[in-house]
Amino acid sequence: MRIRAPQDLRVTTLNGAMVFFQAGVEKEVGNEVGSIALSMGAQQVGDDVPPVAVAVETEDMNPLDEVVAAIEQLVSEGAVEDFKANGEPKAASINRVCGKTIPPELREEAWDQVFNG
Repeated sequence: MRIRAPQDLRVTTLNGAMVFFQAGVEKEVGNEVGSIALSMGAQQVGDDVPPVAVAVETEDMNPLDEVVAAIEQLVSEGAVEDFKANGEPKAASINRVCGKTIPPELREEAWDQVFNG
């Protein structure tokens, strides 16, 4: 599936894969990533583009819950490069999973919640 995003777009899947779309640049991607990109405002390009009506349910997620979920994902994956020597997850790893920059206070609060239950 060929996708073009009207603005820079970062698509992250539940298994941790991340694809970056530059504004206006076409990119060939698989159906899973393509479907997520379409739901985020990108357009499918090509001659055989079927008309698609997409209904997206949005759920306002508490920012703390989002970061807690990201940390839990990192812990379950257990990749050594995602953690500091003291065992805390690296800021860059949390930001990558969340798809945006997370303030230090929120990261620390989420880590405390995951670590101490």
